[in-house]
Amino acid sequence: NFVDKSSTTTGRDDFQWSYLVDEEDKCVYIGFQGSRSPLDYLIDCLPFKVKLYKNQENNFRVHFGYKKVWKENNDTVENKALELMNHYSSYKLIFAGHSYGGCMAQLACEDYHYRSGKKPTLVTFGAPKMLANKKTRDYFRSCIEGDSVQYENINDPMPKLFLGFYHTLETIKVGVSNKKLLWIQMFVNTVKYHCSYKDAATFIDL
Repeated sequence: NFVDKSSTTTGRDDFQWSYLVDEEDKCVYIGFQGSRSPLDYLIDCLPFKVKLYKNQENNFRVHFGYKKVWKENNDTVENKALELMNHYSSYKLIFAGHSYGGCMAQLACEDYHYRSGKKPTLVTFGAPKMLANKKTRDYFRSCIEGDSVQYENINDPMPKLFLGFYHTLETIKVGVSNKKLLWIQMFVNTVKYHCSYKDAATFIDL
């Protein structure tokens, strides 16, 4: 049922994204890939709190690494999103991503709302926290539809990063809690827990 499909990799910071148009469900999906390269992991480890926009007068702050990558690639993604929604004006727009890609999806939602005044739907899996204060979190919430959702495997260490940061939404916990699991064990088993979202994983590799 997918009538239009394209996969794009930009030339900056190994940023990868794709889009799908589903005529049956009347949805436009734009998905972002999670961390896969050493550069991606380096970007993950740059949780400095910086302004969302250079000349802003408010206190909106986000994770430096994710903002840097997004601002280097956002025009390409948002121009395609606006083009698609102009053509499929009655469809639902969904930004989705896993892990690092979930952070890109959150930034994409805010950016799309900023440009169009319209609210897309956000779906993420295992995304780290990337919003630097509650005012920023509340602002990002105001940019998305009410059916948006963020999933977190309860034993996954990644969504618990970074101290002092926030998710856009309260995460929905999946999986069975292992109370005996220590943090070091969580990280040793990162692949097991970070990539265990079962049916939800269909969004990960759009």
